[in-house]
Amino acid sequence: MKLLDSPTFLKKGFLFSLILAFLFIISKNGLREVFFPTLPAEDGTFFFQIFYNEHELHHIFRFYSGYISVLPHLIAYLLAFLPVVWIPSAFALVSLLITAIALALFHKLAMLFWRNPLFAIYSVAIISALPLGDSWIVGTLAYQSWNFILILFIAILLPFPKNKFQRIPYILFFHLAIWSHPLSALIIPPLLYKIIKANEERLNRALFCLSGTAYYFFGTSGGNLSAFNPLETLQIFFIRVTAESAIGPVNRMDWAQAGYDASLLILGIILTVLLGILLAKHWKEKTQAEKNALATLVFFLVTSAAIAFIFRVQSRGLGMDYISAVWGVQYSYLSKIIFIFLSIIALKPVIWKEGIRLRLHLCAIVLLIVFNSNGKDVYKTREDNGRTIIKFVQLIERNFPNCRPGEQKLVTLKKGDKPSTGATRNFDIAIDICAPLK
Repeated sequence: MKLLDSPTFLKKGFLFSLILAFLFIISKNGLREVFFPTLPAEDGTFFFQIFYNEHELHHIFRFYSGYISVLPHLIAYLLAFLPVVWIPSAFALVSLLITAIALALFHKLAMLFWRNPLFAIYSVAIISALPLGDSWIVGTLAYQSWNFILILFIAILLPFPKNKFQRIPYILFFHLAIWSHPLSALIIPPLLYKIIKANEERLNRALFCLSGTAYYFFGTSGGNLSAFNPLETLQIFFIRVTAESAIGPVNRMDWAQAGYDASLLILGIILTVLLGILLAKHWKEKTQAEKNALATLVFFLVTSAAIAFIFRVQSRGLGMDYISAVWGVQYSYLSKIIFIFLSIIALKPVIWKEGIRLRLHLCAIVLLIVFNSNGKDVYKTREDNGRTIIKFVQLIERNFPNCRPGEQKLVTLKKGDKPSTGATRNFDIAIDICAPLK
């Protein structure tokens, strides 16, 4: 344990957690997203197509899915400067790195409030190993808006950088992340609480609140509340958040499709109640800073799930069909990660004892291996689709030198998928081979 307590390890613990998180993430799909990129959904039609055909900065403020998502669009704009054959792989690789950074930040959070290097690393390892997302969440640039929101949630609990060379990029990133996903509005209540309770950084926190409010009015197109069903929302929460966190998405889907919805609901309720009991049992022993952090995480857990389920699941008429579906992992992604982290914190006083630490290490390694294999199907991407994308960008690269001045030569890659709702959404990619980067 001397190594874990050394100043060098304490300083580089986040880097170690970042590498660990990245390794666990890529272990689920073997970097297939990078070597055989599929450019799914908006990555193909919005990011690659738009920024290749018309490489202009104003497109980062383009609406899609009802809101502006600045950071993913900005990254796509910058990556579009690369040779065309590299762009699809770059989209995927950067997405994997962003996901790893978001999950590794739990190391900083754990170290800040529960100073134990080994515990902080275990927290990151468990969250990274569990199948809490899918291939789009970790490897698709458009879906990194969810990970940027996770980074925002954690950043709310961490102190501001003191170094001025770190503060400026930090503040700039904070505002850009706010303008990347509608759930950024959830940071406003905790920020207002800190403005009232703390004297430092009031101006910056007030500006973050102002930025979040402005984004709500000008960066989103609003939502539909007409389909709101409180009982349905609770059932979806217990099944798609708490129960799925414990047994994985594939087992949850198998249980639901086999008609075991009631069993999933009971399991979810039990796990949620147990979490509440464990947190309450040791509440008095915690410092005020720890209580504030836990209360904020609980707030993010509940509200992120509720808003996603109400505005994305119920308002689209999906309802209880969402319980048995494999799609829509992103709507419960944030809540599952926070639920797992809260569970690790709640269990710490019970199992984190010196006498059983060796056995705990062994059990943790075994469980991580088991959980890492459970749900891999939702992370797998098709290699043949990736080869099609590679041939497509090679076609663009080969034909560009043959274009005459002012010529337009459009090629379209036909894509599409059919969600279980029966509706069809096409993600065809239409590229002007002769369009040079501007």
